[in-house]
Parts: sequence; C-alpha cells; structure tokens
Amino acid sequence: MKNIFYLSIIILLLCIATTAKTQDIKTIKRTVSASLTEEYEVFKDNKKVKNGNYWVFDNNKQLVVKGFYNNATKDSIWTYYNNNGEVVQCYNFRQNKLIVNNTDATTNVQQKFEIIPAVNSTNAIEPPVKIGGVNYGFYLLYDERLIPAKLKNETRISTDTLSYVFTISELGKLKRWDVKTMNSYGDSTVQNYSIKGLPADAYDFVPAKINGTPVESKLILYVVLNIRQDNNPAPASTNIMTSQKSN
Repeated sequence: MKNIFYLSIIILLLCIATTAKTQDIKTIKRTVSASLTEEYEVFKDNKKVKNGNYWVFDNNKQLVVKGFYNNATKDSIWTYYNNNGEVVQCYNFRQNKLIVNNTDATTNVQQKFEIIPAVNSTNAIEPPVKIGGVNYGFYLLYDERLIPAKLKNETRISTDTLSYVFTISELGKLKRWDVKTMNSYGDSTVQNYSIKGLPADAYDFVPAKINGTPVESKLILYVVLNIRQDNNPAPASTNIMTSQKSN
C-alpha cells in the first residue's frame, strides 16, 4: 500500500509540474513580411526570447516553416514546405547540416549564382543554398515599396525582372544584399540595402564550394513581374502587379 501511495504522490507532482510549465509558456504571433506571419513560443517571464516551437504561415495559412528555438538559438531539425505542403528542405541547426534539399516546382522564384571572384574552371562547383528554399528566401524580404516608382507606374504592358542579390561569405554569412530591377528594354537599377534588422531566417545560407572548399559567392533570387495598366477605374486595380513563373 505504501508503494502505491508514494507512486500516486510522484504522479501527482509530475502532473503539477507539467501543468505549471505549460502555463508558463505563451505563443506570440507576429508579421514577418507582407505575405508571412510567424508564431513562436516564449516563457511568460521573458517574452523577448524565443523558447520552444516555431512556425511560419503564409497569407493562405499554409505552413511554410516548422522549427524549434532553444533560448533564442535555432535548434534541432527545421522543416520547410512549399505551397502544396510538400517538404522542400530539412536543415539540422544543431549539426549545421543540410539534410534534404528538394527542388520547389511550385514556386515562381528563379535562382542563379556567381562565384567571387569569377572562376573559369572544370572543378566541382556547388552553388550556395538559401536555407528554407528560394520561395521562402524571396518572400521573407519581398516588399512592393522596394520596386522603383517608375517601374510600377508603367503605362504599357511590360515584363520586368525583380532580383534580390545576396553576397554570401565563405562562412555562409550574409555580407550584403541588393535589389535589382530590369525592364524589358534592358534598363536596370541596383539599390543596396542594410543587412541589419532583417527577419532572422534571412541570414541563413549554405556557402558555395569549389572542390569541397567554401568560397564567397552571390545568390540571385528573382521573379518576372507582369505589369499592366488596367482601364478599370477602380483605384485598387489601377496598377496590377503579379509575379509569373518563367518557362
């Protein structure tokens, strides 16, 4: 009987501790960008530090990211999804290792890269990788305000390109980012922006490699913008901008 009594006490104490811990956790919801919202857990006595589960959802409430924070540090395996809920990437932040890296066939975001300095070699070159995938990497920073007014105010049907150019060190650190726009006539503008204050996931890259040795590089994520002047007098449709997938 004593053993049963003591066992009951232990179970009761464990239940109390679990309940207390649950009550100490709060979930915070915050806008990350124009099309993404993050939800994350914190301890109620320290709401500024992410501790626990982490999620990112798009405007359609589709899960984009699922991860875990340990005292404000990304921990364990994070999973990234495309618009269909399929896994695009898995990254182990504890081991700093890319586990899964699938092509996202659903995205309209294209990518290319450059090695710095440029090389003309047959050596094995591995491109840099945006942790989270190209779609997530682009829309983390997408802001229509970054598009020049001249381009947005086009009065002709036109096809223009919006590019985000990331300069990545051999350590996988973001050194610089630029926004480049180019119209169908080949005219282009480039604007440099500060790397300070970006969403946390905007800093995560795997560096390019040559024969297994990390090197500095540029990763360019870009979309083709279809801009047209709508004759409909409704203010909301005066200028319509949509991104389209390249063939």
